[in-house]
Amino acid sequence: MSSLFEALSFGAKGDAVRVQPVRKRVRIGRIRATGPAPPFQPGANSELQRIQRNAVNALFDRFGLPWIPPEFLVLLPHYPSPVNALRRFCYEYGINVQGLRVRDSEVIELFRQVVGMLLELGVMRESLPELNRIKILELMQKGQHESAEELFGVCQTLIGVLREAADGMVQFPRYAEFIKELGPFLADCSVLTADDAKDALLLHETFRGLWMKFASVTKNLDGVFTWLMENWPDNAWGEEYAPAADGMVDAKEGIERQLREEFFDPLDEDAGIPFLLRELGAIETDALKLVEMVKVSATSGWAGFSYEEPLETRLGRWYAALELLDFPKDAVPTAKEVSRVFRVRAMPHHDDRWATLEMTDPVRIGHQEMFLILNNAGETLKKGKPA
Repeated sequence: MSSLFEALSFGAKGDAVRVQPVRKRVRIGRIRATGPAPPFQPGANSELQRIQRNAVNALFDRFGLPWIPPEFLVLLPHYPSPVNALRRFCYEYGINVQGLRVRDSEVIELFRQVVGMLLELGVMRESLPELNRIKILELMQKGQHESAEELFGVCQTLIGVLREAADGMVQFPRYAEFIKELGPFLADCSVLTADDAKDALLLHETFRGLWMKFASVTKNLDGVFTWLMENWPDNAWGEEYAPAADGMVDAKEGIERQLREEFFDPLDEDAGIPFLLRELGAIETDALKLVEMVKVSATSGWAGFSYEEPLETRLGRWYAALELLDFPKDAVPTAKEVSRVFRVRAMPHHDDRWATLEMTDPVRIGHQEMFLILNNAGETLKKGKPA
């Protein structure tokens, strides 16, 4: 009898046994995990990075935020899952994660506030001293968001005042001293309160308003005196009133020299800058009256033309008024638009809001002066752009 081996060999008689491989059916979607799922690690995989980026955008878009702060992005290498990164972000900045999960409106608003502040801190990185940034972040991380917001507002106010002061427009000596005193506080704004910052801003705006008024009146007077010199009548009347005209010129130059060289209080109505500006205004009124007298008293060669402010002066007043009422430089607002903006801009300075203060209180006087400046700006714009 042949052996089993011989019977199964290819050389044996009869058909060889063909062993067919067993085919297993693969069922897609029913794979059973043999251990914990691997962590989501995008690494250098561009496709995974794209998925992660889209997930982050969708997560922030869910809370109405079209921007993502860098402080969140730096967490992603350590917490690749955007949800886990958001948990960590909320933990670091004192935000209630559970509140976000249930979409609590107050928590969402706080989240937006924190994100907005972080982005603004990034924008202001070059102008904001690092100590202020550190203190703001520390307050946020402790959950003291209102204090962080207040300190951030103080920093913004000081930076804005010092940036505008750098243009050199205001040349009152007292203003230069005020800016010199204010500058060192920017290194650590936490030594100032929000009220301190508001007072500094108000004083800055008062100085700028007074300087624009000063520049406008002096430039107008220069134009009036130039006209008078060119058209002064050579007759008995001219000889009689020449000393009065010369006295006006001397008075104007004296006041201008005082304001440019001496220290005057911007809020002192009786002896400060407002008082001297009223004196300049009185000289302007007398000079314009003198123009009319010259027209009447001129010889028969009078050409019949009248004095008008130079176009450059009137345009300067127009653009200054646009700036005061926060209109773009190329705007030509209607009277209705001017009235609407004036009400919003001037409301904080209306005297009724400061009625609890004494009439002699410098703060109240400053608001009264600012209200008057804004009112004059509104009247200038309502007359239309000079041409």
